[in-house]
Amino acid sequence: MIFWAVFAAMAVFGVKYYTSVQMRQLERRMGRVKDELHSAKEKLQNAQQSQTDAHTEEEAVVERGVRIREIIADIQDRLAAREEVSEE
Repeated sequence: MIFWAVFAAMAVFGVKYYTSVQMRQLERRMGRVKDELHSAKEKLQNAQQSQTDAHTEEEAVVERGVRIREIIADIQDRLAAREEVSEE
């Protein structure tokens, strides 16, 4: 009878030890996954910021192009008007 009680106690302690070892391994893996997730979030934020910056720069370049076209059209109109005045 004592044998079975000791055997049962050893089995319980063995299972507890095995569970604690597995929990430590799981916590280590979870820590690595959290670190990788944090790193991935930082990369995503950096990529989004880069995309936002590129979009802002693109809008500025397009705006400059529009302004240059308007200036060229204005100069052409003024030259055409000046030529008409000089022909008369």
